Amino acid sequence: MRQYESRVKDGSFILPKQFRHFNDGEATVFWKTSNFHALTLFPHTADRSLNQYKPEIMKRVSVGSRGTVNLGRDICRKVFNSLDFDSIILGAGNGVQVWNKTSFLTWQETDAVEVLKVLDVISRDEN
Repeated sequence: MRQYESRVKDGSFILPKQFRHFNDGEATVFWKTSNFHALTLFPHTADRSLNQYKPEIMKRVSVGSRGTVNLGRDICRKVFNSLDFDSIILGAGNGVQVWNKTSFLTWQETDAVEVLKVLDVISRDEN
């Protein structure tokens, strides 16, 4: 498994170059530039609209003030429909939630970087 130079520092994940990211001080979004894509938000921003984020990624996603569960469902549906992401990863206080087009998984007490490692292995196996 590829070694990631990843850590949590000031609320931001430092990820390899194949992951592009931005951080507006409240949420961090990552998306992988390969055949396998994942969108990651840390932390939940249920009180803010996502349409203010990076325009070329989020321009067709508009979510208002909602609870985190509804926010997650709304993001998944709209991102899958408009941007064709394979999975979406939501940081949670006690673990990580991963949505894909057929299921909803939760890793309790699991660091998001570990989930990204698993997804990376899956994506490389599929290529």
